[in-house]
Amino acid sequence: MTRIHDLVEPFGGKNILELHRFGNATLTRGAFGHISLALRSDDQKYELVAIKQIQGTLNNLQTDAFYEIKTLCALQSTDKNEPHPNIVKLLAVYAKDSSSWSLAFEYCPVDLSLSLEWRRRRRKHPRLLHINIIRLIARDIWNALSFCHAKGIVHRDIKPGNLLVSKDGYVRLCDFGLARSCAGDSKGLCTLFYRAPESLLGDTQNCRPALDLFAAGLIVAELCLGRTLWEGTNEMEQLGFIFRSLGTPHECHWPGALQLVETFHYGTLPFAPTSPQLWRTMVPRVMESSDLEDFLALTVALDPDKRISAKRAMEHPWLCHEAVVNRTSLLCELVPDELDAPIFLSSPDEATSELGEVPVRQVLGLAKSRRAFLSQFDTWSDKC
Repeated sequence: MTRIHDLVEPFGGKNILELHRFGNATLTRGAFGHISLALRSDDQKYELVAIKQIQGTLNNLQTDAFYEIKTLCALQSTDKNEPHPNIVKLLAVYAKDSSSWSLAFEYCPVDLSLSLEWRRRRRKHPRLLHINIIRLIARDIWNALSFCHAKGIVHRDIKPGNLLVSKDGYVRLCDFGLARSCAGDSKGLCTLFYRAPESLLGDTQNCRPALDLFAAGLIVAELCLGRTLWEGTNEMEQLGFIFRSLGTPHECHWPGALQLVETFHYGTLPFAPTSPQLWRTMVPRVMESSDLEDFLALTVALDPDKRISAKRAMEHPWLCHEAVVNRTSLLCELVPDELDAPIFLSSPDEATSELGEVPVRQVLGLAKSRRAFLSQFDTWSDKC
């Protein structure tokens, strides 16, 4: 059994400067603790970082927290010993005191869910993302999934809120608390709007990569529509949306589906037999590209065995199409000006007080601005 001591040893936090004694650096609070801004120092500069505090002693961490640390450590470098461009960068893991642990990540100004909601609210008639921006985002998502799945890791909670937009304009996958190996346990489920039908039906094999592929395909559809494709209020309603769109399960196009239906934990499914809708009726923008329509059909397939793998998806014509867009354009489309901030702040040589008065003020000001900005979206966030 892997010991957590072995995992965190290479990720010490000696150069992490937390700022709570100077003011309120908290960004948000969650089930395991809170996330705050801090500084990471070296001889030349201060780097803005995000600290995720996890409650629990070293040997008594909650299961999801343990798996997050374990998975993040395993994903921090590629075969070329370089950081993967589409996985959030873990910079340090350290004990703040005897009752909690802290994870230091690179600071990313926004996640995709906040970005999409900001775009919806900032105009009376919001402009949809250009198809080339969507393609670039999708390429980043599938590149991350291809890397994870090649290492035998299934994320199991793919959603816009777990896709960060970095300062260099890359989309990075984060929050691996539900991630498991392909042979791991089946506890924990993806967020409702992005759950695959087999998971909703109670399939016990919910550590398969196909779960991630279905959710990622729905995110592409959401980017094209400007809204979530299916928004069920419970599992039964979500299944209804899926079956009315993709067709009701049948052995002829989903072998093994009837066995799942027969053991469904809510009893009989109250859905009349329906045929699949065309993707162009669900997502009209696919009429701009037959390759996009094919891509969605292959990723958001009812039968998990028919979903295209992440590796094969990277070779699909729609993703391979040369995107006439750069990372700066992606940042301009996704990051609100209110949340934009330099990653590297004043150098220690320029410091005017302990830890550097100027960067401390900057960080506390950014944290305050971010809390105010996020408070606008509390009602919407409750759905995610």
